[in-house]
Amino acid sequence: MKNNLYRFLLAMTLLTLGACNKDEILQKFASPQEQMLAKQYIRHLQLRQFEDIEKVVDPALRDPNLHKSLVQMADLIPVGEPSVVTLIGAQRHIAGDDSSLNLTYEYGFSGKWILTNVAVKKRADGFSIIGFSVIPQLASIEEINQFSMKGKSSLHYLMLTLAVVFPALTLLALVICARMTLRGRKWPWILFILTGFGTLTMNWTSGAINFIPVSLQLFSASASSAFYGPWIVSISLPIGALCFLIFRKNHAAVPVTPSDSA
Repeated sequence: MKNNLYRFLLAMTLLTLGACNKDEILQKFASPQEQMLAKQYIRHLQLRQFEDIEKVVDPALRDPNLHKSLVQMADLIPVGEPSVVTLIGAQRHIAGDDSSLNLTYEYGFSGKWILTNVAVKKRADGFSIIGFSVIPQLASIEEINQFSMKGKSSLHYLMLTLAVVFPALTLLALVICARMTLRGRKWPWILFILTGFGTLTMNWTSGAINFIPVSLQLFSASASSAFYGPWIVSISLPIGALCFLIFRKNHAAVPVTPSDSA
C-alpha cells in the first residue's frame, strides 16, 4: 500500500513532463543501413569471424592484443539467435569532414542479456571501427532502470518524499500569493516562490547522490529519464515559498478604513 502511494504521488508530480516515443527518436540518429552495418559487426563477433572485424578496425586501434580482446568479447555473447535486439543509445559526432556514429544495442538470449557498443567512423571508402565493447547484464536495461521502490533505502524514500512535498509547498504559496493583496508588486514574489535554489540529485538505480550548489529549478523538484537510462530525481530548496509563507503577513496591504480616509 505504501509503495503504491509513493508511485501515485510521483506520477502526479511528473504530469507536466512531456512524453515522447524514445524508440522513434533513437531511430532518427542512424539510418537503417548504418544500423544494419553495426549489427553485422556484432554478428561477426558472435560467430567468431574475427578477420571480418580486424580488417575494418581503425589503424589507430590495431595492436598485438586486438585479436585477444575480440576473443574475450566473443566469449561473453551467448550462442544462438537473440530473442530481443533493441537500440538503446545513439550518438552522432560531426567535426568538419570527420563523422562518427556510436550505437549501443541490447541483446536478449533466453534470459541472458548483454549490451554491445559499436562506434564507427566514416571514411571515403566506407567505415572503420573505432570502438567495440560487450557488457553482460543481469537483466534487461528497462528492468534495471525502471522506477521501483523494491530494495530501496531510506534515503530513496526521503528524496521521493521531498520531491512531492517541495512542489506542493510551492503550489500552496502560489495560491496564497495570488489571493492576497500585497503592498508592493506581486510578480517578484511569484518568481521567488516558483524558484528552488541549489540542486540535489539522486540516480534512482544506483543511489548515487550529486549536489550542485549554484543552480535554479522551477517548483523545486523534478524527475527525468534519458531514453533507457536511470531515473534522476532532483530537489531544490524552496526558499521563496518558505519565506512567503512565514513572512506573508508583513507584506500584506493594510486595508483603508473610512476613518483613515477622513
